[in-house]
Amino acid sequence: MMRKTTATTLIVLLMAATAFARAGEPRELNLDASHGDLGLDGLKQWDFRFSMHGALDPADGPKKGHAQTESRTELNLDRFLFSGRMEDFSIQFGHHQAARQGLLFDGDTDWGLSARSELDPLNSNVSVFAVSAAAPDTAREIRLSGETSWYTGGVWESTLPIAGSDTTFWAGYVAGSRSSRAYQQGYSVGMQSAWNDNRLRLTLERATSHLSAVDERSDHKVSDTAHSAALRYRPEVHLPYLNWEVGAEAQRVGDAFHTPGNPSMTRAQASRRVFLNLQPFKNGSLGYSYRELEQSYGPHRVTSHGNEIFADLTLSPWGWLSLQPYGEFEHREYEDLDMTGHQSLFRLTADAWLIPDELVYRNTFKLSRTREPDHALHIRDRRRQYLGGELQWQALSPTHNRTGLDVNLSFSADRHESRFNRGGSLDDYQVLLSISSGSEGGSRIW
Repeated sequence: MMRKTTATTLIVLLMAATAFARAGEPRELNLDASHGDLGLDGLKQWDFRFSMHGALDPADGPKKGHAQTESRTELNLDRFLFSGRMEDFSIQFGHHQAARQGLLFDGDTDWGLSARSELDPLNSNVSVFAVSAAAPDTAREIRLSGETSWYTGGVWESTLPIAGSDTTFWAGYVAGSRSSRAYQQGYSVGMQSAWNDNRLRLTLERATSHLSAVDERSDHKVSDTAHSAALRYRPEVHLPYLNWEVGAEAQRVGDAFHTPGNPSMTRAQASRRVFLNLQPFKNGSLGYSYRELEQSYGPHRVTSHGNEIFADLTLSPWGWLSLQPYGEFEHREYEDLDMTGHQSLFRLTADAWLIPDELVYRNTFKLSRTREPDHALHIRDRRRQYLGGELQWQALSPTHNRTGLDVNLSFSADRHESRFNRGGSLDDYQVLLSISSGSEGGSRIW
């Protein structure tokens, strides 16, 4: 049975949200609860967790002098997740990462249902899922009403018994569509192997896609492939705080490669990259990489090469304050266009403990700029300024006998500017208040 405090929190929040909807105004609802060992009439034990952030949009009432029209209250879910586990079987419903990142899948958060089963005798696991195909940048809200495109798939992973290494093999499948005029399928096989206490790692993957498109004349079927490979080496260094890693990566994506699980992947692209990462002291790191890139801009095939550097640092001038500055810069030469471009990013994050272990404030500032060609081979200049903050208060710490209570107040201001906006900008502001409750280990504080 769920603890009384958790049940009371659920009932109060649901009643409050319903009352707000009846008042004719949309209201946000936030809930986070967890519990373990739920017995089902003597059956095996379940562990579950439930979290939600959403809004109830009430139905529009009839205007004076107009007849009543059909309308329904809708539940718009921005973030929602129910997860349950029983021994070697688990299930998740809501917003979550349904498949591992790779050529077929982007590894982002999707909305839908997934299930996973551990096959211990075979050192394997298999997962299947059905998730929404709505583009993440245009469907921030998922509605329970209306028609939505879906895609389905599955991944099988197995640990191979190779002496002296930690080797995993996987195979994936995806099928679905992000358009009513096209159907996509994809297959992939991959391997990741590590040796010498994970100091040497090799990753290989190959994927094949099939696109069936319907136009006004006939059915059009296209197949293509994509490949990726990465090798990383981290030697053992017998000096305090001095660590370094060197590696190489390569990827090729065919001109007609399509997969509904990774819509943001740039097609018609080939890239090669080498890099070196250093950690010369305990609280900081440096990095350098060189990359060659060949990609299409409309009908044009363009080759470029560039150098990138980054640096990050963690400073703690006082015990209650922590600062994390980060910066990166990339300079790129477009050989066929006689153009240069660059990307730059500066980020500063500050954590301040106002009350130790109870009240903390985090502030993040980002400033970035990108100059690169567009499809018309003109230089596109984009700038972004971001400021965000979050105040987290652990009002009640969780124990074995009671649930905890966290209160979070966050805000963000995001500004995008582009040369093609004719001097204008796109601004996005958000303020969010959330309350979460969980059992011991469920509540968090930085």
